Amino acid sequence: MADEKKDKKTSEGSTDFFLNFMKKRREQEPKKEEPQEKGKRAPLKNTVLDSVYAIIDAINHVIEGILMDDRKSKWLSLVMAAILFITVNGSSITATTERTVEDVPVSIVNLDENYAVTGMPDKVTLKLTGNVVNLQSAVYKGDYSAYIDFNGYSEGTYTMDIKVKGLSGGITAVVSPGSASVTVSPKESRVFALSYKYINEDQKDAKYVLEPPVLSKSEVTVTAGRETLDAIKYVQAVIDVKQVNASFTQKATVKAFDEYNNELTVDVEPATVDVSVSVTSSSQQVPVKVNRVGTMDDSLAIASITPSVTTAMIYGAKENLENVKAIYASVDVSQIYENKEVYGIPIELPSGVNSASIDTINVSIVVENRISKTINDAEIKVLNNTANRKVDFNSVITVSVSGAASKIYALDSSVIQATIDINGLEPGEYEIPVTLKSTDSLLDITLLSEEKVKVKIE
Repeated sequence: MADEKKDKKTSEGSTDFFLNFMKKRREQEPKKEEPQEKGKRAPLKNTVLDSVYAIIDAINHVIEGILMDDRKSKWLSLVMAAILFITVNGSSITATTERTVEDVPVSIVNLDENYAVTGMPDKVTLKLTGNVVNLQSAVYKGDYSAYIDFNGYSEGTYTMDIKVKGLSGGITAVVSPGSASVTVSPKESRVFALSYKYINEDQKDAKYVLEPPVLSKSEVTVTAGRETLDAIKYVQAVIDVKQVNASFTQKATVKAFDEYNNELTVDVEPATVDVSVSVTSSSQQVPVKVNRVGTMDDSLAIASITPSVTTAMIYGAKENLENVKAIYASVDVSQIYENKEVYGIPIELPSGVNSASIDTINVSIVVENRISKTINDAEIKVLNNTANRKVDFNSVITVSVSGAASKIYALDSSVIQATIDINGLEPGEYEIPVTLKSTDSLLDITLLSEEKVKVKIE
């Protein structure tokens, strides 16, 4: 019922003009008091008006019928919109305008198959001119192309015009650049060693490791102009490893490249080779540690620095993982003055490690006042006494240890590691530098004794 009311309202609204017009017309009609005399014609004015009114009345009935039909009313709206657009914008549709199209490829036509061309531009820019409709149609279809015609040309260097074909509807084109200096030379063939290149490695799960591929060919024959052959730096089988997670085989396209890694246009025989790639996934669990960067206020020290994750899995080639003892995240402590939680610190992967089971960690830092303590009897140990010689020296030194108050109060001299290295030394007297290390990375140790000790080796 509501829809009927809505349709009725729409119809009435759309025909108000015609209904009112007809009502006024009838009100203004003179009353026929006397019948028209036989053989006497009605005035011409009245006859014309009657015809107009009849036409309007007929149109009104037609429009009312259309508006009562939803589908027909939509078509009427479309037609009226089109008429309005053409009426208002007719002049702009036929107006001349310009459109610039960039990166249009340039092709070679009518070149003898025994010759090759160098110096060809890869792409040009076209400035197209024409009316709006034809121009839009041409750009949308993209049937046009740029080319250089080598019909009748043999070996030599020429300045060639770059032409355009495929344009219609009165459209003209200006090509930029409009010409090119090119060299036509006889094709030659050379044999090149075939290597390989993986592409889309960034779209491969980093936990997987690609072994060197096995190629069905070790050499290929490349045919091109002499200048192009001379420019070839390497020829590779291009292997797509996007989203691989297991060993695979594929046909890889063979391409030639210059020293700047630009692909060269050449003929390669064979154009593709079979490749077989082994995919492995080696992993190892390692500690997660925190590196401190920057310098804290001299009056403060870190009592503890605790990562939210203490171990993680790392992935990569087995031989690369073997030497990795830990992975680290670096925290800048220069702006830390109190206990603090630091979030989202990125993990730093060592060389040879492809990925880790974590990307970031959080770190909890406890800050205390800094104090120092002097130790007068820190013991020196001898390293690399492989010949088990007698080593005579003053075996104790004086050091200063500073750090968080709680750590200094509980300090044990065993945290101090003082050493001298006698590796490769023959019997004799030497002055050997003392190396200091702490088993607690949050403590700072300073040598107060001489930096070198006098040593006698027997």
